[in-house]
Amino acid sequence: MLTENKKKFAEIFVNKGGFNPTETVKIMGIKTKSYLVGSRYMKDKEVKDYIKNLLMIKDKDTLIKSDDVVKFLSDCVRNTETEMRYFVLRSGDKEGYEETIKMLECPLTIKDRLKAAEIMAKIYKLMDTKLNKKTINLIIDSNVPLKNKVLDEYDDDE
Repeated sequence: MLTENKKKFAEIFVNKGGFNPTETVKIMGIKTKSYLVGSRYMKDKEVKDYIKNLLMIKDKDTLIKSDDVVKFLSDCVRNTETEMRYFVLRSGDKEGYEETIKMLECPLTIKDRLKAAEIMAKIYKLMDTKLNKKTINLIIDSNVPLKNKVLDEYDDDE
């Protein structure tokens, strides 16, 4: 049976204890040999299962999914994402001017949008650099003999 102390141990272990059983027991305020208590709790199957469930819930809330990444990249490419930029505004004359820092929401630069498109192309395997290099090499290799053959035929006609 999962007691209140075991539940408290598991929750502190996951959220505040830094995944260290001894530190978790110290945070709980248990005065006895904390390394023994922590070790005993970590060997308990119910505590282990409860910690696994807590970690699954925590991961579910904190980790991004592949759909989130693809949606973000799509928004970048479509120019619906914006970024905050800082601008220094100067006013006054040469002798004395006043600077004001202003933060504005701006569309992404074309460089950022192209990078997002490149990443998406890699995700969907639309851009295979190895294939492109082989294709280019084949075209170059096949053109070289043809040019020489054409030149040789031209020289024979004269």
